[in-house]
Amino acid sequence: RKALEAMPPTPRGATGLWEVVATLNHVDPAPGLFARHYAEGGSEGRLFFSEENGARIDAIHERLCAWREAGRLPDVGFYVFQLPFLTFVVSWAFAAILIVFIVTAAQHYLNGGIRV
Repeated sequence: RKALEAMPPTPRGATGLWEVVATLNHVDPAPGLFARHYAEGGSEGRLFFSEENGARIDAIHERLCAWREAGRLPDVGFYVFQLPFLTFVVSWAFAAILIVFIVTAAQHYLNGGIRV
């Protein structure tokens, strides 16, 4: 709990995305699971990232998890699950209405209801 309170400004206190990114870029590296499995010098022997970058990824991941658990990050469920579905429904409805309008106008023209 004390470590959470000692953290630098959180996303809710930040004025923009770049401020949050700058905050995360200055996190001190802390080797963890990611560094052990995917960075050079790790126990798995993989070389996807340098040792320093692997430790930095772990530190940023821990910071984001702490912010999420403390309720300082918004719930992204809406953007992952609901928004794509709603976008699909609106797009489909717009396309259906447009097609119905075009077919109806063509039918009226062919039957003489619209004269040009």
